[in-house]
Amino acid sequence: MGKVFVFSGSNRVGNSNCEFLSRYLVEKLEQYGISSTLYLASKCNIKYCVGCMRCFSGEDCLINDDLPAMKRDLFGADVIVFVSPVYAHNVPAPLKCLIDRLSYLLHLMPLAGNAGISITVSSNNGNQKVNSYLDTILESMGLSVINSFGILCNNMDQTAQKSYIDNAVDEIRSFLRHREIHASDYQEDYFRELSQYLSASVDSPEYKAWMRQGYHLKDTFEEIIKEKTKFILQGGKQNEIRRNQL
Repeated sequence: MGKVFVFSGSNRVGNSNCEFLSRYLVEKLEQYGISSTLYLASKCNIKYCVGCMRCFSGEDCLINDDLPAMKRDLFGADVIVFVSPVYAHNVPAPLKCLIDRLSYLLHLMPLAGNAGISITVSSNNGNQKVNSYLDTILESMGLSVINSFGILCNNMDQTAQKSYIDNAVDEIRSFLRHREIHASDYQEDYFRELSQYLSASVDSPEYKAWMRQGYHLKDTFEEIIKEKTKFILQGGKQNEIRRNQL
């Protein structure tokens, strides 16, 4: 039935709208037999990136925290959902920290064939900017963004808020049944830029990872999505797709 990775970026303990909605999302998925893993920023130990660049060189990160276990779940997921509060029209520090630690993925676009959803939660404004940022991050990782949701808590009662999550669940179920996704215009432009950038240094660890994925043989990102979607529909496992290149 597929697997879903959910990260709730709120660091608030005890009265977090993001946590409430994330838990509701997981409960609804379980009702449909869809496996999910929920990580709460308030309970995760994700340390700040120190800029050592080891991940960009294909080496293991030296930081000892919860990220390695999280990455295993993220790489094995069919759908990745980021749930974020709006802080000063941006994501909060815990979510930005996670993105920073995964930023090397933005040079590899390895999650092609899988889907992403962004859900933002605010009092009454800023959602569009944060959704746009998160959607760009998800697409740069290779994911196809199947929808984005902005929830305004001051303007919506709890029933209305849950209805957005119900819609997200419907989107996930539809994706897992059909996997009808395509490359966005942004992804095609970004793929071409990365191809030119990485091919300028063919001995680099990044370009070698690019080659292991077979991306150097493709003219468009749409071709990659179709190939990986076919592989998955034929029974291939998510982690096999990565071929340990990450």
